[in-house]
Amino acid sequence: ELVVPRTNFAETAFFYPFLRTDENGIVEIKFTAPESLTRWNIKGLAHTKALTSCIIFDTLCTSKPLMAVTNLPRFAYESDTLLFSAKVINAKAEKQSGTAELRVTDGAGREIAVSAQDFTVDGAGQFLFRFPVAIPNGAGALTFRFVARSQEGNTKFSDGEERTIPVLSRRLLVSESAPFFNTKSGSKHITPTKIKKIPKYPNINL
Repeated sequence: ELVVPRTNFAETAFFYPFLRTDENGIVEIKFTAPESLTRWNIKGLAHTKALTSCIIFDTLCTSKPLMAVTNLPRFAYESDTLLFSAKVINAKAEKQSGTAELRVTDGAGREIAVSAQDFTVDGAGQFLFRFPVAIPNGAGALTFRFVARSQEGNTKFSDGEERTIPVLSRRLLVSESAPFFNTKSGSKHITPTKIKKIPKYPNINL
């Protein structure tokens, strides 16, 4: 069974700056929520022609019976080993069993890592998925596709996330600046002492 992973993780679900009520004073709002499985805060301001106003606060939860939630850094470095971690969450009261799969590709679509782990999760429980990923040089970016599938009798549940993070080169340009004043004629020698404290990494020559 093909699982289409979630890819839209926008932090704002909707913004409607101007809405009118119907003849009964009711406003109906329709929107498509982003694909993040989380709790959303809803805020609104209502006012009359006489500028009598009130502020509205509410919450909305987006969830699935089985949820796959990844935990990735904002970026990674070449030649690092990244410990990928994710959770498989059972939102039902009954136990669920299935398989969680990870596929990692680089910026050119080459496969970097593949892993599959079986899980059994009690009702309202979680399964922690961990797998080390060695990051090659020249990867450019890494795309993590994590999906989970379970089956309870004849009912199947599935979920997944696909996220991409940049891979930074170890050859970093290091700049240092320091103010100095020369109030007398002649020359003055400046020693950049701070750059000597930078830790040495493989493939970097200072």
